[in-house]
Amino acid sequence: MLGVIIVCLIVAAGVTLITRRRSGIPKHFAGLQIWVKCRDCGAAWQISKKHYFQYQEKHDDPQKAGAPAMPCKECGHKSAYRAVKCEKCGEVFEYGSRPGKFFDECPKCGYSKMAVERGAEPAP
Repeated sequence: MLGVIIVCLIVAAGVTLITRRRSGIPKHFAGLQIWVKCRDCGAAWQISKKHYFQYQEKHDDPQKAGAPAMPCKECGHKSAYRAVKCEKCGEVFEYGSRPGKFFDECPKCGYSKMAVERGAEPAP
């Protein structure tokens, strides 16, 4: 019985070491771009998806809810969050900014690519 417990502890330690060394971020994220928008000054820009998630992993605080803010490239404040650019009107807005709606529903024109893909609304 003691042997089984020791083997389980060794396996658990090994799994912990392996998973801590490897990031859970897929390699192909390096070639993908996402939008980021500052809540303070309204600046919006694109960064690699890999860079965004690396920042999130490094600055995540389990004591706080939500994603940590990134520093804005314009004003320098830590107030930039993941954003979406509306494919219909071009508005850049914060990801999931409309509670109870699709994460990509534009607050300006109401378009959501995800809603269209799921058949929840007619395509424009």
